Amino acid sequence: MTDRPLLEADGLGKVFRLEGHTIPVFAGLSLRVRRGETVAITGPSGSGKSTLLNLLSGLDRPTAGDVRSDGVSLFRQMGGGRRAAWRARRVGLMFQAFHLLPEFDVVENVLVAVRARGGGGPADRKRAEALLGRLGLGDRLRHRPLELSGGEQQRVALARAMVNGPDLVLADEPTGNLDAATGAQVLDELFGLVEEGGRTLLVVTHQPDLAARCHRTLVLRDGGLVESPP
Repeated sequence: MTDRPLLEADGLGKVFRLEGHTIPVFAGLSLRVRRGETVAITGPSGSGKSTLLNLLSGLDRPTAGDVRSDGVSLFRQMGGGRRAAWRARRVGLMFQAFHLLPEFDVVENVLVAVRARGGGGPADRKRAEALLGRLGLGDRLRHRPLELSGGEQQRVALARAMVNGPDLVLADEPTGNLDAATGAQVLDELFGLVEEGGRTLLVVTHQPDLAARCHRTLVLRDGGLVESPP
């Protein structure tokens, strides 16, 4: 881990407008995440944790403020195409809902991330299959999502997030749909891949045991982030 920020947010604000009403989620939020750091974001339901991840990944635009990756602004210096390319090459995304494509088999679901960055050749397929094998899915490569258990589906989602070797992994309640034992196994695999590659992890969670595995825990409360004591 180094002191160089991989991801920064300054003065970040988000307001939703619904039927003539404005709903502020947060305002003036700041964040620094160093390369190689693991950070948990906790907070009550409805506090804006998932919204924050969407802003940090460039999937949504802030109402105010900015997000930077390695000092480059996602919104002031990147257009939509460049932002999508940055996300495809450098960010791995995991969600509570697995977001697998039901018509694709396991390998093709992982290759969705590879094709987003312009890949998908034989070497990419071989790498995807090797990663799936490592995650215990070597005998499930031709299965479709509905033929898999919840834990297996999340392992496919984990492989999809990791297949491009991202610098940054953003995970939104990655074990929220799994039982405790399966969730613990998936977390072991997630943290193993993150630590092995020296990657940076930012994870939204309600689970104290998951937060405890991270270097830092930040609490999203009253529109701002507060450092939780170790």
